[in-house]
Amino acid sequence: MNILTKISSVILFTAMVIVLLFLSLSLNKKDERSVKQLKISGNKYLSAKNYIDFAHLDDTANTGIGLSVIKNRLEKHPYIARADIKYESEGMAEVQLVEKDFESILRCNSKEFLVTTELETVPLLLYTRGIDLPVIINPEGSNTIKEFQNIGSHTGVMESLKIIETCKLLDDKLINNLSEVDLRGGRDILVRFASFEYPLILGRGNEVRKMLYFERIWSYLRGKNLNNEIQYLDLRFDKHVFIGLSENIAEKENRI
Repeated sequence: MNILTKISSVILFTAMVIVLLFLSLSLNKKDERSVKQLKISGNKYLSAKNYIDFAHLDDTANTGIGLSVIKNRLEKHPYIARADIKYESEGMAEVQLVEKDFESILRCNSKEFLVTTELETVPLLLYTRGIDLPVIINPEGSNTIKEFQNIGSHTGVMESLKIIETCKLLDDKLINNLSEVDLRGGRDILVRFASFEYPLILGRGNEVRKMLYFERIWSYLRGKNLNNEIQYLDLRFDKHVFIGLSENIAEKENRI
């Protein structure tokens, strides 16, 4: 009886192995069906041709290539988080690209990076389009910042990202106007907005609270003629805002 049980177990095990091997081969065969034409969607920052050229898929029509190879090559692109691919019809495959989420542009001397929401520095590539993000400039220790680096340990850049995120949460118009965060090599931070020419002197520390103060002032000043007479707003001092006025307004006051 024990012998029959062992023989049955061996036969059952062998049958299961054969079935699994058959399924594996079938899936591989399905996955590696030859693709001669690609339809790419989901791309915002680069054209489909840019992605195809990077992945060396421009000659697919002549050579044919497997689905897994196409997916692997596209996901090596620095802008791509994921590439979902499916076989549509004879020789045709559809690729849905999921690009990384970018938070800002980081400018270090002559180098430019895109900073992702995962705090990764990605090189800003030629022919990039559709990028309308705040720019972070003059970070301290800029020579140490490299591509594909996690920037989370860089204090200045993290302060800048706090400022950007706070603007995003406070007001759509505020984040859309935010143009530049100048770290000034470790000195007091300056923030610039597109809708007015004067800088916001933010200093260091308590970035969120200072931006909350500024948002109230900005809501009041937006569209006012007074903006033309302001040279700077200084929020470096706790619970105080200093407004630097131009000499023109001082002269007007003296005439009154």
